[in-house]
Amino acid sequence: MKNLFRSVLLLLLAASLLVPAAAQGAAPAQPAFSDVPATAWYAPYVHSAARRGLIVGVDGTAFCPEAPVTRAELTLMLWRLAGAPLFTSDPEFTAFYFTGVSDPIPAFCENALIWACRSGLLLGLGGTRLGACEPVTREQAVSILYRYALLEQIDVSVGEDTNILSYEDAFSISEYAIPAMQWACGAGLVDGNEGFLRPADVLTRAEGAKLLVLTAALVPGELI
Repeated sequence: MKNLFRSVLLLLLAASLLVPAAAQGAAPAQPAFSDVPATAWYAPYVHSAARRGLIVGVDGTAFCPEAPVTRAELTLMLWRLAGAPLFTSDPEFTAFYFTGVSDPIPAFCENALIWACRSGLLLGLGGTRLGACEPVTREQAVSILYRYALLEQIDVSVGEDTNILSYEDAFSISEYAIPAMQWACGAGLVDGNEGFLRPADVLTRAEGAKLLVLTAALVPGELI
């Protein structure tokens, strides 16, 4: 029975790959990226995320792996992973969370931002300012993914037994991000860089692809 169930799942997955990404509410799949060498550590993550339409290129066939990820872009990636849920535009809600000129709403991801706010994934940077167009830091990104993990009922208990004090900059992690960073390290999403977690550094697109793919692999029933 288990083998039959697995076979059915694989058939459904194969069928879904034949449906255009746009029809599934996701971004179109990307071709091979000219600036992602096959030997690069991030290549498998970039290609996996792109194949699922979770992340797209920047210009033509370029991926720009070292470019920063904005808070809106990370939210859009997670929104696609969640199945691109649609929300009816709510002027009062939008006015509350987005403050116009000082904190513009990128039109391409308004649905994603509303979903993230309503789901408790994306919190403000002060008052009602989301900072959607600002680069997301590593600790902010991990915190957003941690909340997504809770939303998807992923077991985050591994973080309870994770000791991050061995990292040189462990004490520079913001208090709010400590549980998320412990979970990310314990779950293998973050492994540091030469003994440093770099919590305040801006997340790059290469790093974002890795976090996205590894988080997706933890979602119960998710195939990636």
